[in-house]
Amino acid sequence: SPGSTVTLDSKPRASTTFSETTASEPLRPRATPRSRKPKGTPKGTAKPSSSLNIIQYKPSGGDGRLTKKRPAVDEIVVEDDVPRTLRQIDLVNGSGQVEGSMCTLGKLVKTRNAFTLEKRQQTAFVRKEGVCGRCKKSKRQCDLALQTSPYISCTLCTSTKLYKNVSRMPCFRSTLLDILFFRDGPAANEPLFTKRDTVYHLEDPSKPDVPVKTLKLTQNIGSHRLTVYASEFVPKPEDVTSYKWKDPSGVSRDLPMPPFCLTNIEKVHSHYLQYIQEAKWSYLESLQSDDELSWTTVKMGMAYAKKRPGSLVADVLDLWAISRMIEIPWEMCGQDTLGVKRINNPENPNWHNKIPIPPIMDTQLDQIVIQHILKPLRQRVIDKFQELVTPAKPEAWFEIYLAAFVILNHIERLAKHSVSHARTHSMPTKYSNAKFLEAAFHTAKVVLSRFHFVCNGSVPLKCDWTSPKTIEMAKLEGQEVEFMKNTQVMILQRAEKQVLGLRATREYETTLYWSHQLFIENWDKSPNNSIEG
Repeated sequence: SPGSTVTLDSKPRASTTFSETTASEPLRPRATPRSRKPKGTPKGTAKPSSSLNIIQYKPSGGDGRLTKKRPAVDEIVVEDDVPRTLRQIDLVNGSGQVEGSMCTLGKLVKTRNAFTLEKRQQTAFVRKEGVCGRCKKSKRQCDLALQTSPYISCTLCTSTKLYKNVSRMPCFRSTLLDILFFRDGPAANEPLFTKRDTVYHLEDPSKPDVPVKTLKLTQNIGSHRLTVYASEFVPKPEDVTSYKWKDPSGVSRDLPMPPFCLTNIEKVHSHYLQYIQEAKWSYLESLQSDDELSWTTVKMGMAYAKKRPGSLVADVLDLWAISRMIEIPWEMCGQDTLGVKRINNPENPNWHNKIPIPPIMDTQLDQIVIQHILKPLRQRVIDKFQELVTPAKPEAWFEIYLAAFVILNHIERLAKHSVSHARTHSMPTKYSNAKFLEAAFHTAKVVLSRFHFVCNGSVPLKCDWTSPKTIEMAKLEGQEVEFMKNTQVMILQRAEKQVLGLRATREYETTLYWSHQLFIENWDKSPNNSIEG
């Protein structure tokens, strides 16, 4: 305005708001000091009147009406050639004369174009599905919800995994909270399924005042034996009291069993815990007859777990061993066999030369393990895995690799047992519980996605393990370094076509079907987990 001066400092500053006025008429009245009331003056006494010089603010415009338009924005250049934006709002008095202006120096205002219909639909979908934590914090556009698979991270987190040498958190639509490692019980379509609620509530269904028998059970894993207690119960129509099987001619037959169930559940649980501690290493050693890579890795995990009993690897190995205990059929091996004689029938390969336990006892043993042991163990595995991968440190890579391999091998065993269980009980399908297996395959892909994200694909498996720098990075000991060298040799011996051919067969029960995908970047990220493809 005329008669006013604006001074701009050449040094860049934060956004500053100031005003310029004329000397003839002030824009704001100066505050006058408040006069102190004499003592004794009543509180309700009115103050002496004084005139106030009020200046009305009107936005720029000839008619003085409010306008929806933004204030004028002009770009200026100061001495350091750094562009600034000048926001100017004129101040006028009652007669319409400009008395001053309010100006703000700041960054250049950027306006974005209106979204297209497709962009608006994408934005609405992303707001509904959510974004990853990193993009939300940095206020960037996130395409996590637009990814074709829940096992793929958003583009920003995938392309930039390190920031100031700190690993980023993995971001996926899939979570670790919904992964499954074991079944809750027999499926409704399985022959051993019973509708008796007391079995799943771990209540004692036996008759009152009946003798309690002490039994010795075995799964033919080493010389380990499990002590349980059994009593008679009154069967209901929905209870399973026999095993079904088919002879070579395809005729269905029944193997009737005496009506006995488990009793003294708490004591059986205590015996089971003791059995697990004594026998779990023997179950793991059964992998010696498996693939060389699988046994070598599990053996390394066993050595790692014995040194670090509270590690993720130790819990995952327990999960693997205990899960086999609810898959392998139990047999009676003591003096008391509830009157059941050893089956001598070569046409019945499932029970030939064995003394099976009653079906309801088998279901009860499974429920004791699932509810009291496996469910708490599952939560510990999830918590420790989540802690190691968010974010992953270089020294945690080895433990993550061992744990991931054992979990994937465990899922291969779940599929293998499903095939065997369906064949044993003459079920019409290849897999006994297809719905559960699809959930297990989801678990495999969740584990693979975390491993490849935090380990930058399978890069550590391709490192030079003769380099002291690599060994120092991973914090490995001598035995562990030799293990990595041998692993690389075994992987190189398997042609990539041979490894990828496992996926093409869709034989989920095949050894290394899931665990081999730790070694290749082109692992199965498809959202389809259906057994039928």
